[in-house]
Amino acid sequence: GAFGLSYASMLSVVAKGLGEGEGGFSLLMGAAGLGAIAGAVVPYPRVRQLGDVSWLLLIAVAGLIGVALAPNLTLAALSSFVISASGISVNTRLNVMVQRQLEEAVRGRVMSLYSWAWGGSLPLGGLLIGFIGDATSVPMSFLVLAGLLAATAVYNWATARSVQ
Repeated sequence: GAFGLSYASMLSVVAKGLGEGEGGFSLLMGAAGLGAIAGAVVPYPRVRQLGDVSWLLLIAVAGLIGVALAPNLTLAALSSFVISASGISVNTRLNVMVQRQLEEAVRGRVMSLYSWAWGGSLPLGGLLIGFIGDATSVPMSFLVLAGLLAATAVYNWATARSVQ
């Protein structure tokens, strides 16, 4: 959550940087919303290990780089769609994987903590991207998030173990 989907907190600044106003921001947020819907409803194979979602994380990395380097609103919107679609797909897959590992007696309690941790990381990521953007530039903040997310994907792939 923190390294990928928190990018949305900077979309208004991205729109302004591209010379767009409220309409550009609305387009970027709309693209993110459509991406989230697509990521949630697209059928997916069962996740058997954390490494199975690494390729989706790398797609989000490509989207973050796309927003950082976008020369126009159209490419930024497409990249926003890609980030949200892959991010929500990762969330959905991991949610199912975690639930399958839990006994019925503890599933509700563990999933409430899991949801709290996932959702709670978004504001922290928003702070991170804001601090980096202030210290450097908005494109650099997206590139740093892309690097952190890529490192997470590689770590997940390298340390993956099979689950039942």
